[in-house]
Amino acid sequence: MPRDAIFVLSDLHFNANAPDRQRGILRFLREVVRRRASRLYLNGDIIDYVRGDQPPECRAFRELQGGLDQVLAEGIPVTYVVGNHDLPLITLLRPPDSLAAEDMYTDRPPLELAPGLTVAYRVSTLEYQGRRVHIEHGHVYDPGWLMTPEQQRSLYHNHSPAVDGGDWMGRLLRLFEETRPFGEDGQGRLARTGSSLPPIDMARYAVRMLERQNRADCYILGHFHAPTIETLEEGRKYVNTGDSLSNGGYAVLTDGQLRLGDWRETFS
Repeated sequence: MPRDAIFVLSDLHFNANAPDRQRGILRFLREVVRRRASRLYLNGDIIDYVRGDQPPECRAFRELQGGLDQVLAEGIPVTYVVGNHDLPLITLLRPPDSLAAEDMYTDRPPLELAPGLTVAYRVSTLEYQGRRVHIEHGHVYDPGWLMTPEQQRSLYHNHSPAVDGGDWMGRLLRLFEETRPFGEDGQGRLARTGSSLPPIDMARYAVRMLERQNRADCYILGHFHAPTIETLEEGRKYVNTGDSLSNGGYAVLTDGQLRLGDWRETFS
């Protein structure tokens, strides 16, 4: 695979509850290095600290850090796009005392968390061989996604702790620790909003909303756990990587094409 390959993973929901599948993700990160990728995007819901209920020094998180540090060490930039399970990280991008509810729907300038590692909310875009690519987690288009007032207060009063020695994972985990009450779960979300649309229908609704807002050539989303690739009007492409941890989905831009792959097939 040529050096121009760009990989996108989403919805890893990384914690200590699925060690076999998480080892597969770590192997795939080594494959990203072997294939000499030009960039890696982590498209939201990467760390599931609250759901996993693991201490900040949990081995699983440190193994993920080691895998990503290897990617960075090979000169492959990594962009971490914040999803709804990662929302504490937006306090890295704006002082928490100035946050407001509308910030959940507002783009933020990216921040370099470590050399080569950038955090972005809500959208990351790039030009690829003359085409505009829109990368977004997609939770803001989910009619079932809603933060309670208690969750908002927990998030807004959070702050970004300093961690010595360039320990970027330690910094992120401490943000999650300070906002433990923020944690989501699907049943609670459904009870609050009454939303029960099938994931594929919500994903298509998201694409319709995106088409109204901008005219990118390719849209890459996660969140809905519904892996799919579709051709839109005028040849535009939509990909949802699904739940990369469970269904193995990833998107790759290479040889001028946008493709949907399954990392499990790499090691079968």
